[in-house]
Amino acid sequence: MFFVLAGTSYAKNEPWTSAGSYDIPANTISPTVGPILDAGVNYKVVVSGTYMAGDGIEADALCSYRTASSSEWTDLVSTYESYGTTLLDLMVNGESIWGTMCSPDHTYTQVIKGDGNLSNLFIFDTHPSNNTGDLHVEFYKFWKATGESNSCTTLQGGDILYSSGHYLAGQPIKTGFDAYGYNYQAHMFSGSYTNSYLGGAGFPPYLGDDEAYLAANPAAEAHWAWPYRSTQLLMKWNDAWLANTDCDNDGKLDRHYGYPTYIGSGAWLTNHQWDSYPLDENEYKWNYFIKIVATPADATTVGGIWYNADGAEIGPVIWGEFATILEIYNDQGTGEHGVFYKSPVGPGFGKY
Repeated sequence: MFFVLAGTSYAKNEPWTSAGSYDIPANTISPTVGPILDAGVNYKVVVSGTYMAGDGIEADALCSYRTASSSEWTDLVSTYESYGTTLLDLMVNGESIWGTMCSPDHTYTQVIKGDGNLSNLFIFDTHPSNNTGDLHVEFYKFWKATGESNSCTTLQGGDILYSSGHYLAGQPIKTGFDAYGYNYQAHMFSGSYTNSYLGGAGFPPYLGDDEAYLAANPAAEAHWAWPYRSTQLLMKWNDAWLANTDCDNDGKLDRHYGYPTYIGSGAWLTNHQWDSYPLDENEYKWNYFIKIVATPADATTVGGIWYNADGAEIGPVIWGEFATILEIYNDQGTGEHGVFYKSPVGPGFGKY
């Protein structure tokens, strides 16, 4: 058994040393033996390439495309959906560890924690004999200077605490939702828009009673987010935006781990907000959705817009290092409806 540290992003100049490379043949399910994975040590596994699986199907480590019936690469194999999502996947110790999002360049990276045993790799197929080609896999071992830990601290151990200045400062961040609506383990927030800011400002969570809350916390009324307390917010992010582990041993959840800034880290965030408002004795609903990405390392800004290395528009600058790639707004009262902005490069996270 090994443990996957979901979605972690790492820079090329991080403390990783090669632990071996392997070509995994597609025409057999007999495992290729990989390196011994030292117990408690993190290993980065990188797989690249595609192979042919017969019946006009091209596949990579996670997804596939069938010439006769596919319109895009998908996790489920077209016309073979009943076989499940792991059909044609590269298996590492019997598990498909590559997530759920297809990679445009057919390269996937995952970090696993070793258990002291040999690793084994094979491509899962019920009829492998008509397959041709292979997938290339590289293992990298994480190392640090003598005396430093090679493993990341997780939330499950109770050693990562809310930061100084937070209302819960000094208390361990737990798995599951906290009183404000954050679930750091699952990379999401669900609750009052105001609550997404109150904890960090030193206030307790708002529970819906204005009078009682302000009687106990009068200074909260001056906080800029207080007017938006009825607005609901669903926020999701990936590991590069805010991890659920501490791998640099600073006692905090990692941000853009392995990168000096968010630029080039692959970080992304989505916000979905909704509420209603009265107008002319009627109640009107509205909702708003936005996708935000950290810009590539070779992107540039001109006039408040990020552009990629080819000169194509990524999207408007937001928070300095980020770009908006999709905005959708619907409002019953004003009649506004649909896409407000979509990046010409594309609204998919895989493009950045």
